[in-house]
Amino acid sequence: MVNAYSLGPLNFCGDAMPSAKTLCNINYKIPGVTSKFSNLFTNDIRTFTTASLRAVPSSQITPACRAEIQNFYCRLFFPSCNNATELITYNLPNCTNYGNKCPQKVYDGLHRINICQVVPSGSFRTDVCVKPNVQGTKICPNPPANYLTPQWLRHEDRLNDRSAQGITQALKYYNVSASCTKTMQQFVCGSQLFCSPDKTRLLTTATQRTCHNALKCLPIKAQQALDKFFDCSLLPNEKTDTAISVPLDAALISGTS
Repeated sequence: MVNAYSLGPLNFCGDAMPSAKTLCNINYKIPGVTSKFSNLFTNDIRTFTTASLRAVPSSQITPACRAEIQNFYCRLFFPSCNNATELITYNLPNCTNYGNKCPQKVYDGLHRINICQVVPSGSFRTDVCVKPNVQGTKICPNPPANYLTPQWLRHEDRLNDRSAQGITQALKYYNVSASCTKTMQQFVCGSQLFCSPDKTRLLTTATQRTCHNALKCLPIKAQQALDKFFDCSLLPNEKTDTAISVPLDAALISGTS
């Protein structure tokens, strides 16, 4: 058995934080866990948008191009909940046309990473748990046999793996040791959310402690570079939050002791 912690019921929806509402023009309910982390996701959207546009000089980037890229990430990070909290819907634009309003180099760069093979589409029930899609993952290990994730998050294991790849590349720039890089990879891969055994709650084995352990191992400059992508305080506190024992083969383990 392993200790996991709840991030709320599967069928909970809430409001986005003001920063997310402003950036992404959100006037609808979003999944509860997305609401909790919406400030961090806003930082992600800004970073991914900027990174996507670096292929050409800024003088070649039109407002329409920037808006198209930003809107795509907004719809990916912030799906909508219906009033009955039964369905979560991804309102994504046509993925194959994503970046059409941008210079060719930007469009090519966006599609070179085959994001259209990863992003979800359509509506999903909040109370359905399925095996995740881990096709093509390179860093994160395959999940245990009995591990199930909410249907609307089925793609997240692949996106999480891409985050681990990106962070690994960034840590090379800061000459981070192999052991510290491994600790960070374990935390990022293990922070993926999964369903409780009774399929009523959203669980994680990531905690404030494992988050701090992953960050404190890094050189100061690397910590500062990653700081806007991590907020350990949003994760469960092992000392004050109630642990839920789940079978070892049904949970991803985050970080190291």
